[in-house]
Amino acid sequence: MIIKRGAVFTLVILTVFFTHFHAYADSTNDENHLRTAIIDYKIALENGDVQSIMKTIPPQIIKKLAEQSKIAQEQFNQIMISQLEQLSTMYKINKTNIDFDKRRSGKFTDGTLYYIMPLEFNITMPNAIKSHVTGDLVAIQENTHWYFVRGDDQSTLQFMNETFPGFEKIELNASKAQRIE
Repeated sequence: MIIKRGAVFTLVILTVFFTHFHAYADSTNDENHLRTAIIDYKIALENGDVQSIMKTIPPQIIKKLAEQSKIAQEQFNQIMISQLEQLSTMYKINKTNIDFDKRRSGKFTDGTLYYIMPLEFNITMPNAIKSHVTGDLVAIQENTHWYFVRGDDQSTLQFMNETFPGFEKIELNASKAQRIE
């Protein structure tokens, strides 16, 4: 009887250990995938890589915007790509920093994992005026893919609240732009 209790105790301890380890491994994997996605996103922004940038926009957002515009989603994608290509030739982004170490995490109402991280970058506008921009970047996990959302203006926040229930509960730092020489 003592051996059986000992075996059961050992089994319980091992189960708890491996369950904890598995959960830790999953969160470590999530964070490693996020680190990689952040690097890819930074490179895409600084290189004006529109195709890669499009892949970081949550599909629900594109679908909802297409529906609101009353055009087919594929046509909407092409319009977005065209507009982003124009913007990427006029505006140059560099010195992008996404501070992973200062991330805050949470879950939306449906259990979707998100992180909020401080974001800063420099942008050069068509008139050669340069600005340093700060704010927050929201990373949203869907399956193993990470999507990014930025913007704290009222229309963006309202749209995000409709698309991701629970988004309204997160606190974002206000974006700021300061002219630099």
